Amino acid sequence: MEQPSAKRRRARQAPDKFAGGSSGNQREEELYQLAIANSRLEMRLATFRDHPIPDAPVFRPTAEEFADPLAYIDSIRAEAEPHGICKIVPPEGWKVPCAVDWTSPKRFNTKKQRVDNLGEALPFDDGNRYTLAEYRHMADGFLRQRVGEKHAGKEGDELLRALEEDYWGLVDKGEEAVEVEYGNDVDAATYWSGFPAGATSADDLSKARVASLSLDDPAYYAASGWNLNNIALWPGSLLRRHDAPLPGVNTPWLYLGMLFGTFPWHNEDNYFESINYHHAGAPKQWYGVPGAEAAAFEDVVRRFYKQRLLEVPDLLHRINLQVSPAKLIALGVPVKRLTQRAGEFVVTFPQAFHGGFSYGFNCGEAVNFATRHWIAHARLANERYRRAGRLAVVSHDRLMFTLKANEDDLDAPNPRGRRASRDA
Repeated sequence: MEQPSAKRRRARQAPDKFAGGSSGNQREEELYQLAIANSRLEMRLATFRDHPIPDAPVFRPTAEEFADPLAYIDSIRAEAEPHGICKIVPPEGWKVPCAVDWTSPKRFNTKKQRVDNLGEALPFDDGNRYTLAEYRHMADGFLRQRVGEKHAGKEGDELLRALEEDYWGLVDKGEEAVEVEYGNDVDAATYWSGFPAGATSADDLSKARVASLSLDDPAYYAASGWNLNNIALWPGSLLRRHDAPLPGVNTPWLYLGMLFGTFPWHNEDNYFESINYHHAGAPKQWYGVPGAEAAAFEDVVRRFYKQRLLEVPDLLHRINLQVSPAKLIALGVPVKRLTQRAGEFVVTFPQAFHGGFSYGFNCGEAVNFATRHWIAHARLANERYRRAGRLAVVSHDRLMFTLKANEDDLDAPNPRGRRASRDA
């Protein structure tokens, strides 16, 4: 006779891949353990409100110092470069007329940015196409609504500080879904430059020419090296004899921003230096990590985004990742901040990571430049491209050959011994 069977037990299922234990793919297990460690660490990290961020230096050149941009930047380099970024306020009397055609019917592309998803390093979708007037109308409406709902009665620096905390609350905690549109990398040659048309030849530019003109003469701004159409061709620029136009590198790009419109963390192509001018509109908030600490910044990204880096090895070249400066500081990465207003320049130094966002509608313009100080970083940039499996934006070998062929032409004035004027 058949014996009564024991009570059946439900079969035990194998644990899921990320449930720990010895089973499963070893890489997935490592990522799982790293995610747990990162989660615990993030809970202990200071928030943006708890961690004040030191200010980057601000320099105020005299009219005489301002005559030669590369010599002036060289004169402040020893003091400014350890901060990664700095602000330069032009001398009194600088009034470059903004040449952007605000009534133009031309439409430019934008990118959609989910502010609450910026910490996930996801690619940006295409946004709407706008004329300048349409974009400004949209941006002003968003600013009015956000301030009215969240920060009514605040103004000036109090409002900016509240919006800065608001922004990082969205990025760090995803407190609510907020989407903005950013008009980045608008080719000034195809659309508009905010500066007057510059020189057509590098040989037309010189400090002597600028010194013969006054700040109230429109010809000054067409001839000045601070005109971003000219700076790559200025005497002493290593891009001076690079004849091929490279938008955003040796010819400027325009940037149209709105509240929370974001330029995520990145360093420049080929580790070049960059200069950004704020033509008009609301302030822009910048953060910078010095080039000497770039490896420390990248270590933090590798720690917190290891799985994403396995999927996208060139993640930091995609310029879609925003990391809280408070988190970076808590992990030992030095960060400085500055607020850029209309009429001010921001300079970033070789290999320095930088990022930030806008406080409302604004219009800025940026371009790269390179001096002899950049050469020490050039090979590092070339090696970084090789590891990431990407082609350099500017061929390292071609640029080195061009420099050698024009070596005598590239000597810049030596500003050694000059003391730059800066804020205390």
